Amino acid sequence: MLVVLVLFNGLSFAQNNLGHNGLDDLLVNWKTDCAPRGCLMQTELLRGDSGSPANPKDFREYVGVNVALARKTRQPEYIAFYVDPRATQGQGLFVAFAKATRDGSSWKMALDDQGAIKVPFTSCGRLGCMARIPAGLEVEPSTKKRVDLLNKFLNSDVVLVLYTRGKKPYRTMIPLSSFQKDYQHVMAVDLAPAQHAP
Repeated sequence: MLVVLVLFNGLSFAQNNLGHNGLDDLLVNWKTDCAPRGCLMQTELLRGDSGSPANPKDFREYVGVNVALARKTRQPEYIAFYVDPRATQGQGLFVAFAKATRDGSSWKMALDDQGAIKVPFTSCGRLGCMARIPAGLEVEPSTKKRVDLLNKFLNSDVVLVLYTRGKKPYRTMIPLSSFQKDYQHVMAVDLAPAQHAP
């Protein structure tokens, strides 16, 4: 686990200006589709450099996130992460959340107290490997405490995703401010309780 945290820290310092220069909304665009059952918020972005640049023409090089919100409960039905189908299947992926703090004239990322959470893949196929977390609640391996991922999405500056392919780690930082804005809209408009005429 320590190695994972060090890798996440390296990523955060390499990309420490994301989210604080107005670029995050351009870099991370969330699409929302609503139906009678609820709303699905989803995004997809090119994986982080990780020592070798990603190929934007290769769909396998993208990391995706889905947040499915139930209309009835206004809570997640699931949160899912999608990564390269060539990812090491037995390893799953690691997810961590961080907040930005000012460090002199620049910003640095500080991982939250729970550190990285290992999430097993629920399926892998030709299009990708998926780690699907029912209700957006995951058990943190070392403490066995349940982690509310939606709460983390709403109260963190970035989510960090790490998977391995062969023995090489691939890291991606996803700014969350655009998710937080879109989530507020979904709650206020798309999933707002129906108003009944008196």
